[in-house]
Amino acid sequence: MKKRFKNPILKGKIALYSAADKYSYFDNICIYSINQPWVSYDYLSRVIPLGKKVPFKIIITNYSSSPLQNISLKVEGNIKVIPSLPEKINIGGNEEKTFEFEIEGEKTGPGKLLVYKDREIISFKKIYITTEEIASLIPVFGDFHMHTTYSDGRNTPLEMFIQCKRVGLDVICISDHGNILGSLAAKKFAESSGAHMVVIVGEENGCDFPNTHILSYNVPENFKYKVKDYAPKEIRNDIEKVMKWAKSQGMVLVQAHPVSELHKGTPEEKLKTTLYLLQNNLIDGFEIITTGELGENVFKKIEYTTQFYENLKKKGMLYPI
Repeated sequence: MKKRFKNPILKGKIALYSAADKYSYFDNICIYSINQPWVSYDYLSRVIPLGKKVPFKIIITNYSSSPLQNISLKVEGNIKVIPSLPEKINIGGNEEKTFEFEIEGEKTGPGKLLVYKDREIISFKKIYITTEEIASLIPVFGDFHMHTTYSDGRNTPLEMFIQCKRVGLDVICISDHGNILGSLAAKKFAESSGAHMVVIVGEENGCDFPNTHILSYNVPENFKYKVKDYAPKEIRNDIEKVMKWAKSQGMVLVQAHPVSELHKGTPEEKLKTTLYLLQNNLIDGFEIITTGELGENVFKKIEYTTQFYENLKKKGMLYPI
């Protein structure tokens, strides 16, 4: 595997703290170059109750010996910051500046805090304003279906890890086709960098159910390749027994993109497969939206699978998605 960057990981202290000590912690950041302006900041919770002001502070560190000029902080969406954010920030070489604010949601919905260098966004953080009840659940943000150069992805595990960290994900799973090598690499990066991000070991198509794809999570680290190849020999040719065996080993199985063009049949026919998998306890959930499905018919696909999920709920059948 070719390395695309030289010395891609440099460690530094994070830039955001909550007002309460129990929510304050340090993290490490990843930057491509010591000469590239970079800001990293993390919230323990990026969900803020409507009508409540949350104190926070940002620390911007200049790792270069040259001055860092024309940095600005801005907000978008349903949030406001008190006092107003500075429009222009200059930081001397090898120096850092601290800014303290309160952030408040004006109405429920998404907002965004952005950091600019000149007119280019160099960092951002999404913030969601919700009811106090939902905010108290401390939701996490993640992506459980990603591919790397270990299968049909365009980015290395390191590049995927850096980008996931940059946008503030709490948990990820790199689920390459037929192997967990990308997952293991990302987990190693998370552990070695000290990043506060959970990496679940997983793969796609380790259990080859006909005419669909299955995501396997919590795969044992010694199962380097397809899950079914590690099942007892006497059941390897019976995929349903393999799937039940995998679940008995603590793995979580999820059907990927149920109505994808990768699979034969109409959307209704494809969702019959999903129902069969659920009713026979072969999977624990199914995807509704996946980035691989973005395209001309993406909204129609979401409509099909969302309506299917709503119909299941009406029948008292609740599954994670």
